Amino acid sequence: MDAVRLSLIALLSMAPLLLVACDKEERAAPATPTAPPTSTLTVESTPVVLPSPVPLEEGALITEGGFYVSEVGTQRLWKIGDRPGSWSPDGKTLIFAGCCVGTGGIDLLHVESGLAERIFTGDVAGVAWSPDGNQVAFSRFANGPQGLYVMNANGSGLRQLSDGGTWNPKWSPRGDRIAFQPPGQADVYLLDLSSGEITGIANSPGPDAWFAWSPAGESLAFADETGLYIYDLDAGSRRQLTHGPSAGPIWSPDGSRIALYYGPRLPFAHDQQAGNQVPHLIQVQGSAEPRPLPPARNLSWSPDGTQLAYLSEGCITREWDVYTIGAGGTAPQRLTNTPDVLKEGPYWSPDGSALVFSLFDLSAGSKLVLVDTSSQELRTLAVSGPPGSAPGFHLDGDVWSADGRYVSFFADGGHGVCD
Repeated sequence: MDAVRLSLIALLSMAPLLLVACDKEERAAPATPTAPPTSTLTVESTPVVLPSPVPLEEGALITEGGFYVSEVGTQRLWKIGDRPGSWSPDGKTLIFAGCCVGTGGIDLLHVESGLAERIFTGDVAGVAWSPDGNQVAFSRFANGPQGLYVMNANGSGLRQLSDGGTWNPKWSPRGDRIAFQPPGQADVYLLDLSSGEITGIANSPGPDAWFAWSPAGESLAFADETGLYIYDLDAGSRRQLTHGPSAGPIWSPDGSRIALYYGPRLPFAHDQQAGNQVPHLIQVQGSAEPRPLPPARNLSWSPDGTQLAYLSEGCITREWDVYTIGAGGTAPQRLTNTPDVLKEGPYWSPDGSALVFSLFDLSAGSKLVLVDTSSQELRTLAVSGPPGSAPGFHLDGDVWSADGRYVSFFADGGHGVCD
């Protein structure tokens, strides 16, 4: 495996960053992908020079699209490259994956060692870190043997685990299984990494389905138009928690509750023919009915599990502001007061003291903003410009580094509203 040393003087000052089964018995069992024949696979390793992180001058406007990192304490900014990356579990490495444009591959940027390296060359998608950060899983769907693959984070030990394309691979928190969906299907499968066995656990009528591991990895939540289901891996059993359209399950940190979108869609204020579901909270154990929450987007649990943060669903409420609400049913607390300005997020810091979100102001450009959850003080971390043609700031997934010192975001395009 070839490694290309980068000039990372600016970046190293940032260290230690950078980087259900559902259901009704009358449904047919989902078809099961098969494990491929035993074969010898080699890593396609091609030296690649990754772009060096570029420090921006203090207060500089972001005028170009790309992947950026902001140091929360100092508000320093770096442009990392043109592809969005994702953090390793220890927050010391960024992984970049690409396909379909030129030569795709998987690239790592190590902060502490100052090395950039390509660990795989080929079109890939759905790259996911193992819980301990020692391995990565990914899907290969073109220009080579299709299937689900796993390899060590140093590029060694490549294994093909299934035939056929896969989508949305997610490691169990235990690190012993990977859940995934075939492309274009809503069914869910489990792959046992020790035995190689693949089991179909959810056969959905589609067209959409969502799944999420419990924090301890002993259960998998699965939601589709028929309801929310919990699959118990140890018992091999499943049970239904809700009946009717359900989507986007998010486990509380202690695994006792699930937040999800449930029930009929509320119509948009400007278009009665369109709408979104209202989020609900439900206890995983017991028979309590789901409890409705205010119309919202981007639900996220506080690290201690006592609160949920969300963005008011402006297409229904006609206002876009960041709120928190207690998991036990306390009244919502409003953290911003700019209802006419579109926003994206919010995301909790690892210690729960702050939330980060972006806003889109056509007259002033996009901003990356931090709000203190206790004092409600707002701080701007980054600004795009010039107004009218500035790239929008987008937040997705685990935007915070593990130590809470850095936030990553992508600058590109505008913001879809009520779509």
